[in-house]
Amino acid sequence: MQRFVSARTASAVLAAAIIAAALGACDNTLNSGATSPEAPRRGLVAQFDTSNSWAITDMSLSSKTLVLGGPLVGYTATVVSSLARFDGLSVHAYIVQQNVRHDVGVQTLPCGPGTTSCTFTGAFTASGGSGLLPGAAIFELQLIDAQGALLSTRDVGMTLVSTQTISALNLSSDSLVLGGPLTSYKATIQNPDSTLSGVGIQGWVVQTGANVARRAAGGAAVQCGSATGVLPTGTCTLSSVLVASNSTAGTGTLVLGAAIFELDLVVNGTVLAQRTVPVVLTSGASIAGLSLSFGTTDTLLLESPSVPYFATLRNVGAKLSGISLEGWVSQGTTRRFAGGTPVDCGGGSGVLPNGTCSIQSQFVATNNTSGTGTLTTGAATFELRLVDASGAVLSTATLPLYLIDGPLQSPPPGPGADADKTGGTKGIRVARP
Repeated sequence: MQRFVSARTASAVLAAAIIAAALGACDNTLNSGATSPEAPRRGLVAQFDTSNSWAITDMSLSSKTLVLGGPLVGYTATVVSSLARFDGLSVHAYIVQQNVRHDVGVQTLPCGPGTTSCTFTGAFTASGGSGLLPGAAIFELQLIDAQGALLSTRDVGMTLVSTQTISALNLSSDSLVLGGPLTSYKATIQNPDSTLSGVGIQGWVVQTGANVARRAAGGAAVQCGSATGVLPTGTCTLSSVLVASNSTAGTGTLVLGAAIFELDLVVNGTVLAQRTVPVVLTSGASIAGLSLSFGTTDTLLLESPSVPYFATLRNVGAKLSGISLEGWVSQGTTRRFAGGTPVDCGGGSGVLPNGTCSIQSQFVATNNTSGTGTLTTGAATFELRLVDASGAVLSTATLPLYLIDGPLQSPPPGPGADADKTGGTKGIRVARP
């Protein structure tokens, strides 16, 4: 016998089928016999048939960044029902972060009977004393029935940020000596929230791009007029020092050139706020003086024996190893190697200690060494470079020369020109064309 189904019954069946399909696409919905991973924290598990079920099918946030103790963040969610009713249902909102589960609100579903879908809005925030910390977190919405059973959950990832800020950071110098003396700075910290304990600052010197390095630059507990490590509500200005060094904790090797000083405000190892300023890493080692040896003229015969010179080295930073002197003779676009030697200041070959050191060595003017072009008669320059083990130039100094390509002529009477215009020795120069 053929049976006819009333239009009302057919509509109900169709609605149930549509809702069942929607529920099947939601991973967090409980169906008959299912056990929610959230059930243990509520103590009840809903047991119901799929034709008598509800689910949170959609949820979005007005912002995925929440400032702890800051303004509200809104959310919009949709709950569907195969029974076309929502009486006795409520949603419970939580922020979850590792072992912290912070309740941020409960509301009853605002929809009445006669519809299979209920879309509603809400808002939440969290204080800085909630146990939540800056970083990744989850906003979770739970659908609960009148008996307290968990029917469905929905999660959205978000990021928590701190209300505390480093509003100003000023260094006594933006030029940092690599491995050198300490550089002082002042930082201003703003805390609009409640008093925090276990707060400190940690500095880093960072390089990115062709050379990647990150080295600790010094840290300390905050001192804001109360107990050590306590950050009170309001403004705190503190002073400290930093050092740029490859001997501190971190990764990579800092090199001379552009870098960033980063200051982190931390509580129990978690970064609350951060501020950066650009800096330049310079060498603490320099050639403080350069002259030809006493009685040596600044006129040189090409391909002649080596010529002696004196160099005064200064190092205001930590002891350096692998340091050497490297000479070049240049003339326009021509540039020829003039000899090199490891520094020796009494502490071992290549070791440059802190302080001042005088070294005597020699150089030659020749076209038979590495380089480019051909040296000829005429004005030239002797360049002395202080280099480290990687070949990086730490400092340079120069002296003017005059080259003769052929036998030396008899010098004219009288004094010659300065060999070192910064106070070096004077030599006898031959007559020049």
